[in-house]
Amino acid sequence: MDPSDFIFLDWNRPWLPQLAQYLLTTWSCNQQSSALDSASAYTDLSDTVVILPGSRAGRRLLELLALQATEAAQILIPPRIVTLRKAVSLFLELSEECFPEAGLFTSRLAWREAMAQLPASEHSFIHAAPIESTQNQPLYRIAEELAQKLGGVGLDFNDVARRLGSLCPEVADFEEPRWNALAHLQQLYRQQLTQWGYSDATDALRKRLAEGVAKKDGRILACFVADYSPLFIPFFEKVQPAIAVVAPSSHAAGFGAYGKLITSYWLEHPVSLDSATIIPCERSEDQAEEIAHLVSSLEVFLPSSFSLSDSISIATPDVSAVPMIREQLALADIKARWAGGKSFKGSRLHQLLHAVATMMDSFPKLSLEAFRLLLRHPDINVHLSDQEKVDFFRNSTSAVNCGVAPVLEVSSSSCTLNFSAPSTPCTSSAEASLGRSLLIRQLDQWEQDHLSQFLEKDHLRQFPKFFSLLSAITKIEEIIGFSPRSQRLDYLVNELRLFFLRTMGDREVRVTVPEEHYLVGCLEKLNILLEEISCSSSASATMNIGSETGSKRKSDSGPFSLRMADFIRLLIEIMSSEELPEREEPEAIELLGWLEVASDDAPVIIISSCHEGALPSSQRGDPWLPEGIRGALGLPDNKRLLARDHYLLHTIMAARTEAGVVKIFAPRHNGRGEPVRPSRLLMLGCSEEELPERVLSLTQRLQGGSYRSQSQQDFSKNLSSQSTEAAMGFVTPVLESSGMPYTFRALRSEVPCPSSASATLKTGSKQESSFRALPITEATIERLNVTSLRTYLRSPRLFYLQHILKLQEIELNAVEMDASQFGTLIHAVLGAFGAEEKITSVLDAKETSSWFRKKLFEIAQYQFGNEPRQSIVSQIEEVMPTLDGFAKAQQLHRSKGWKIIHAEAIDQGGGSRLEKMISLPKGQSVILQGRIDRVDWHPETRRWLIIDYKTSNRQDWERQTPDREHFQEQGGVMLWHDLQLPLYLKLVDQIPAVMGSGLPTPTLDNTDLCYFQLPIHPERAGLSSYFSNSMITAAWEEAFRVIEEILAGNFEEIGDLNSDQMPTLAALCGISGL
Repeated sequence: MDPSDFIFLDWNRPWLPQLAQYLLTTWSCNQQSSALDSASAYTDLSDTVVILPGSRAGRRLLELLALQATEAAQILIPPRIVTLRKAVSLFLELSEECFPEAGLFTSRLAWREAMAQLPASEHSFIHAAPIESTQNQPLYRIAEELAQKLGGVGLDFNDVARRLGSLCPEVADFEEPRWNALAHLQQLYRQQLTQWGYSDATDALRKRLAEGVAKKDGRILACFVADYSPLFIPFFEKVQPAIAVVAPSSHAAGFGAYGKLITSYWLEHPVSLDSATIIPCERSEDQAEEIAHLVSSLEVFLPSSFSLSDSISIATPDVSAVPMIREQLALADIKARWAGGKSFKGSRLHQLLHAVATMMDSFPKLSLEAFRLLLRHPDINVHLSDQEKVDFFRNSTSAVNCGVAPVLEVSSSSCTLNFSAPSTPCTSSAEASLGRSLLIRQLDQWEQDHLSQFLEKDHLRQFPKFFSLLSAITKIEEIIGFSPRSQRLDYLVNELRLFFLRTMGDREVRVTVPEEHYLVGCLEKLNILLEEISCSSSASATMNIGSETGSKRKSDSGPFSLRMADFIRLLIEIMSSEELPEREEPEAIELLGWLEVASDDAPVIIISSCHEGALPSSQRGDPWLPEGIRGALGLPDNKRLLARDHYLLHTIMAARTEAGVVKIFAPRHNGRGEPVRPSRLLMLGCSEEELPERVLSLTQRLQGGSYRSQSQQDFSKNLSSQSTEAAMGFVTPVLESSGMPYTFRALRSEVPCPSSASATLKTGSKQESSFRALPITEATIERLNVTSLRTYLRSPRLFYLQHILKLQEIELNAVEMDASQFGTLIHAVLGAFGAEEKITSVLDAKETSSWFRKKLFEIAQYQFGNEPRQSIVSQIEEVMPTLDGFAKAQQLHRSKGWKIIHAEAIDQGGGSRLEKMISLPKGQSVILQGRIDRVDWHPETRRWLIIDYKTSNRQDWERQTPDREHFQEQGGVMLWHDLQLPLYLKLVDQIPAVMGSGLPTPTLDNTDLCYFQLPIHPERAGLSSYFSNSMITAAWEEAFRVIEEILAGNFEEIGDLNSDQMPTLAALCGISGL
């Protein structure tokens, strides 16, 4: 078709309103209907098919046709509006019937089976990396995506293999074996689909384009499809539609056959942009704030009859910047809707399926990770306090053979998922919420204490306080109820539907709520996919699926089978690419993709993220299809994309020259915070005189407000000059003011703000802060642990968080014991040793070591279960040298006449905590708590020895003496770090074994305090030096002072915190960020 035959729609106005007017006038022929009043005209476009670039443009065209027909008092019979691909199916007929096109699931399985059948010798040609994972994807997924890219331009792997030698002779020796292997893989894929009775969708399209015969059925108009793939050229040649292009006839040379863009022409005709149109900014966060300010400013000047949604559209070529823009618009109380929709990946339904698949992966064992995911998921968690539902689910398995399918009943305000009859909760919502919260806390505590990889029921039964977790496991297993065996596809579909029946069967959701609209959309998409699988009855009767490594999976239930975990993961894999449209919001500003905004007819267009990589878009480095090969094969390359974006920017800018305004934001960092280069679209149209200034404005860090004033004046001037009589299709606001209260803050100061905690890091600082502790009374704190005073001396604020608010730093997914747990394990073994007198009386270190090994593994099994992680097994083995060193040191200690009177046994169940009421000098009192590791008695010297076991992995362990660990003198002032050993002397008279021994009561005069050091060098284990008796009374006085400070509620000071060890608590103190 010659360009002279094109229909040129002037790009000085939005093209969709022009197209609607053209269809109603020039294209159509008004007739008088005999059935209607003679004065009533109608426009019949029923024989017309309009081909447009997307469905959004199609919906808007129908709206404009209806509006213009109503305004002209015409009755409209609308045309059919389709995309180019749909038009191929409508107008090209095949002479022979073909197999139906395979759906996503069937195609994915076919690629998977083809990869299993591919000879191992050819795998290495395709990729040198392991077959199971390449770029975090299975290799068959990469082959599938590559085939789709090539299929978009009418090629397959065999075409590339044949042409590669001439296209890139320098790499042919390496690349040809790869592409030949890929061609063989695609051949196996096609054979598999044929065996199942299907054809590949892209192959079917190519066949229809190559062999199809054009139907002469009505008139066809293709408009604004200038960037179509070469694949569709046969369609235009056979059907010969009328072509409408958006451009003045003076640019006819920019279009080739059937209106396709000529790349070289548009590269030579870039857009010349006024500097006032471009708004440079530093970060995407700044861009979002300024867009919100800009929109708010326009809203002030809109007449009451106009809405922001009709007046403004925002182009968002960088998807990562969308959340920031939406957040800032929401803060300005402006509704926004992202036309790209929300991804299924990360949705509530996706998380549920992932949790179930994770559980089934390790079946019959239950991994702690899977249980945590299920326990925290609201659609599982809500059932854990409802026993009636669990009983119902247990008895519902007979429905599997009935082919139960979910039905969605949707009304204008709500949607009921009709899976089952409603049941009445047996507990109140408040009680259920509390119970679920406690379950989650218990699981966190179990993981922290026992470092389990799997939850063993026998292990849980040993700990009564965790019985609720045991009950929850049983309930979750009943709710899920999947068989671990491989099953036929139809059986798996019914099983999954029954699972949704059990979890969501009686739930009512309101589709007016965005989150619940999203959930319903996800369920509908999944239901469509499940229906596709169910309808593939012929395929399920003949499929025989193998794994990626070639092993066949068979079961007694049928020739084709998968485990439920594999089935769910395939569903997730397919659904993850789905985008769910957001709920329609008539008052919301549309955030559009770059390709959609060129079809929009709003008078104000804001283009965000105009930088390289987003606008113009670009093809990132592809190891399979380098840039040179892409261009030679006809795939979109960077030159073609740049030319397309030049043309689209022309249409956007020109359409608002007479009426409207365009603002282009050019941040220097993308939505991910990465530095980016300025867009070529903003520079290629500059003259030689303008270019240096333009480059500087886009690259230099903005200082002051030079761009603010210019932007403000231009924007106000442009908008205030508009009138409602402007171009057809515009909803142009009339602004009565000549000025606009808009301030552009292009760059914030990057001088870091001082931390709120920076001036209060040292204990003793009295600077003001915003921290306010809860009121503390004596009744609030009745008990204090000896070791907690150490925390207060270190950081009063940390004491408040840990011991008043009971906050804990929990490390999820811990795989080994930390220093505290390592020490607790050793303490448990040593406590058990001290409690067994028959062992303590043995002087043979070898026999003692043997007993230690047995007791160590007994306690470790109790603590970590029958199948602890290998990392923990290794740590347990590391304990033995420490115990051997203790055995030798204990033998020496015993030989000097010392006898164990008391040892804290905390191996199974925990030792009893000592408690004693302490009266303070000011008349207050508090119960002091603590556990004393060991108390020895020497009959000859008649002295007591209070011992605290001290493990250490530090090289300077010898410096960890009781005195150094407890206090330090600086400039005549005593600084206390710990008060533990001196306070043990206050508690020792509460030990029954000591007071019932008939020996003298331990006092300041007959008692020594020390560590039993178990250092990094086991052979040097032994008793430390004694704590200075002269400092014991001073320690008691300091303890009383600290307790009084605690009771007075003095927790202002932050003190010394290690943000690496406790990042969350440090962040709460304002020291570190998360």
